[in-house]
Amino acid sequence: MLRHTIWRIVKERGETTSEDLGLLLDMDAANLAKRHVSPLIKHRVLERTIPDQIRHPEQAYRATGPPPGAAGLPPIDD
Repeated sequence: MLRHTIWRIVKERGETTSEDLGLLLDMDAANLAKRHVSPLIKHRVLERTIPDQIRHPEQAYRATGPPPGAAGLPPIDD
């Protein structure tokens, strides 16, 4: 559910940083990025805006695929 919410925020807002997500969801940005955003990137649901510099201070994410758990797709559990 949280990963779907993250996807929806990024899809609707466009490029969004983990700090923005942390503020919107009232969560720690670093923890959110590690536990939830990274798996969404791994499964190609989100992508980094600066892919060759993953720790760039202006790193943001954009939605690139269908939402997690979309019809016919397995949910993202890892």
